[in-house]
Amino acid sequence: MTDVQILDITNEEYHARAEWSNSQAKLIPDEVELFHRRHIEKHPAFQFKQTASMAMGTAVHDIVLENTPVVMIPGDVLSKSGAKAGNNWKAFQSDNPGKVLCKQDDPILHMVASIRNEPAAMKWLDAEGPVEQSMIYRDAETGLDLRARLDKLTLLTEGSVILDLKTTTKDPHSEREIAKVIYKFGYHRQGAWYWDAAEAYGHDIEAFLLVFVRNSQPYDCHVWELSATALELGRHQNTIAKRDLAARLQTNNWKPEAFGRISMIDVPDWAYKQENLNYDN
Repeated sequence: MTDVQILDITNEEYHARAEWSNSQAKLIPDEVELFHRRHIEKHPAFQFKQTASMAMGTAVHDIVLENTPVVMIPGDVLSKSGAKAGNNWKAFQSDNPGKVLCKQDDPILHMVASIRNEPAAMKWLDAEGPVEQSMIYRDAETGLDLRARLDKLTLLTEGSVILDLKTTTKDPHSEREIAKVIYKFGYHRQGAWYWDAAEAYGHDIEAFLLVFVRNSQPYDCHVWELSATALELGRHQNTIAKRDLAARLQTNNWKPEAFGRISMIDVPDWAYKQENLNYDN
């Protein structure tokens, strides 16, 4: 593989591909043993399991980005407790493949409405450009074959903008809370990964935007542009991960750097202060 390739494939087909993705690389080098079990050995017990919150996020993506039809669930196909269970529910599911099935007053509907009512988000979502575009390319330094799937790539004459849609439990307007979310889940690394993939294809990227929508009341939405310094940090961490992955694939060594060593550990500094002890003198 020499050039970037654009693939017209489903999300499931994308995740089944052999190239390395940002979500995989985020486990390197700090969680290298989990990476090995999940992505090299492909051990069933270590595979990624989607939570209910993640499933809601996927549904919001499908509706907002791909205009997936929404079908309201009739009460008579649910169980007596209102759960999605039983033969009637299974039959209803079978009759509505490829659609998002929602109950009345479903959080998914509120999140979608919130995004569609946010002008800063819709300015870019409504602009010209592909959604859910899959790219594969070879990293020039390590020779690794990589992949990226961009939620939305807005094509402009003066440059392009990458838009990524996120659901969150936090206040989407809070800079402090969202900054922590971005670092915790490595969205700065994702931004750098996607930016580099798009530029490898020849796009002149101007910004990486994150559309955050809260998955609980009041289901509010806000758009953040990731700073150049955050992207540079993500790019630096990605470089370390790619170099480490390339080396481990060559040596087949999947142990952490501290493997086989005894390390010194202490109690936290505050424990000494709590007892009014000072060991500096």
